[in-house]
Amino acid sequence: MHQDKVYIIIINYGTLGHTIECLDSIHENNHELFQVVVVDVSNINRSVEKINQWIAEKNDSRFILIPEERNQGFAFANNIGIKYSLKQNDCDFIWILNNDTVIEKNSLKELINCYKQNKGIETTGFIGSKIMDYEDNDLIQNMGGTFNKWTGYSVLVGMGEKDSGQFDNKEIKVDYVIGASMLCAFLKKKIPRKNFPHANKGKYHR
Repeated sequence: MHQDKVYIIIINYGTLGHTIECLDSIHENNHELFQVVVVDVSNINRSVEKINQWIAEKNDSRFILIPEERNQGFAFANNIGIKYSLKQNDCDFIWILNNDTVIEKNSLKELINCYKQNKGIETTGFIGSKIMDYEDNDLIQNMGGTFNKWTGYSVLVGMGEKDSGQFDNKEIKVDYVIGASMLCAFLKKKIPRKNFPHANKGKYHR
């Protein structure tokens, strides 16, 4: 580990407004050691030009854009950002973040603190977030999900509940972390570089 530098992967595919709002929230977060890698798919409505314009206006080298003409799915686009991040010498964490999210100022710092406080730190896979409703900030969308392998039934933990702090400062064990926000530590000796998400699961549509 270096100094907890986080590479944040954002995929833009035809929803520029969401992406810009997401980037604005990251720019204002209180963990300053990060690098945002925006992978733009298909340059819909001149999004490459507009995202580059946003980066130029911010004059912030922590934001870069990788244009990708091919639309070969969400995992494929994320792999582009992940592979770029892993080539850098200062990548401690990778945060896969949906472009239609808006983060709170302390979100990233709290994710890193959660990772460090975890007793099984070297075996931890992904750490997720408490996902709140965009319109109603007191309404929980989910805390992750559980899966019954016998029935195939999945349940989103906390879905639809009012947030009264019932999940705060607790370790919530789930079967899967929601893909809208997934933090993973990059431990050079623990995570083989070849183990990327499968890229052949259909197109990425939003």
